Amino acid sequence: MNKISTYRELVAEEQRLSAELATQKLAIQGEWNNTKQHLKPFENALGFISKISTKNKANPLLNMGLDLGVDVLIRRLLLGNAGLVTKLLVPTIIRNYSSNMLNVGEGKNWFGRLRDFFKRSNRKEKEGEGKITADKQPDL
Repeated sequence: MNKISTYRELVAEEQRLSAELATQKLAIQGEWNNTKQHLKPFENALGFISKISTKNKANPLLNMGLDLGVDVLIRRLLLGNAGLVTKLLVPTIIRNYSSNMLNVGEGKNWFGRLRDFFKRSNRKEKEGEGKITADKQPDL
């Protein structure tokens, strides 16, 4: 950096520093986005662990039904002859995860997911009806 002696040199230096600052901001933003992209799998894993370890308490009636269903089906029928630790851990994990899956608070409940699934499968069937394959060519 040279010693600034005139006003024009000062303005030119200010513009140069502003341009350098803008490029450095873009570089930092790019690095930050790259870091966030690399940490995405860890974020997904933590979200899954959170769903397994905590129960969603938004709908107590649904949770009561899940508790009863998991207790009867999983603990008594499927794990009837299992060890004590298995009888305690597996139903708790299933109960917590299912309560989080059914009590989706992001505007997309499980009825919507089910409807979307069937819409998607119906759409694939309808698209397949209009196509002519090599083994099903029309007779002329």
